[in-house]
Amino acid sequence: MKIRLAVVCKDTESTAKYLEKLLPFDVEISAASGWSDLQEKLIQYEHHGLIVDVRTKLRLTTEEHEYANEVQDIYPTLYIKRNVKTEKITTMIMGATTGDSSLNCFINEICAKFPGRKMRAFIRKSINFNVSCLNENKDENCSLFQSTTIDVSVNGCFVYYSQKYELGSKISLVFKELKNQNSVVGVIRRIVPWGNAMMRPGLGIEFLEIDKEQLGELKAL
Repeated sequence: MKIRLAVVCKDTESTAKYLEKLLPFDVEISAASGWSDLQEKLIQYEHHGLIVDVRTKLRLTTEEHEYANEVQDIYPTLYIKRNVKTEKITTMIMGATTGDSSLNCFINEICAKFPGRKMRAFIRKSINFNVSCLNENKDENCSLFQSTTIDVSVNGCFVYYSQKYELGSKISLVFKELKNQNSVVGVIRRIVPWGNAMMRPGLGIEFLEIDKEQLGELKAL
């Protein structure tokens, strides 16, 4: 399967310049004129990464901000900016640990290793639950830690965490504020390490096993 990238930019001229910049790469492109347009495309197709225009990112509404945080917690993201006077295009990979923020590095080193995925039609909300988390992988040392969610949806959550963790690890969570105190089992889909590009450190978690009562409580929030 070819790498598919979503380019998010409200300015049509800048979008055309970005698409031109991507021509040398053997990738498929979904051009989104805004965040609602992006949502439709992420639900429809599997994507391997996002290319986000900086000006589009800075002009977010409150609702768009929550959705932007959710998708950027899941997909590799590259910020791109066009200087309209010089036509120079600059890029920066979100959370990059190296100095290479080129399109080539983003596409061939980062997106190529990311399993393409679709988004479900649920938006995360900025809610701070107190959670107790336990590593579920039998081949690793069990480690219990307590933390707080940054945002939550019926599909998953982002938990503040600054220590090392393995991508793909299973994890169980107990949400202190939910009436149903059964463990929710999830899998680590994204890790944001501490100290990366002024990003909040933590774990993006997709729920695998969750009770109907817990789903009902989350939907009612």
